[in-house]
Amino acid sequence: MVHLLGILGHAAIANGNNNILDIPVAGQPTRQLALKDGCQKYKARKGWIKSISFKESKNRPAVRKLGG
Repeated sequence: MVHLLGILGHAAIANGNNNILDIPVAGQPTRQLALKDGCQKYKARKGWIKSISFKESKNRPAVRKLGG
């Protein structure tokens, strides 16, 4: 998360098992959410979610917009 003139956002890491590792608030422990639950949780905040995945055969990211 960046303040003032930067970008405000949230980060999570997909672990490859249809789960995401999420840090809910600075200083709090991480939590693991089902991908569906995590997307619904953050989509409800009227934000957006961008998923970036790397294929093993290439080093180019495949970007997919998940939420509106």
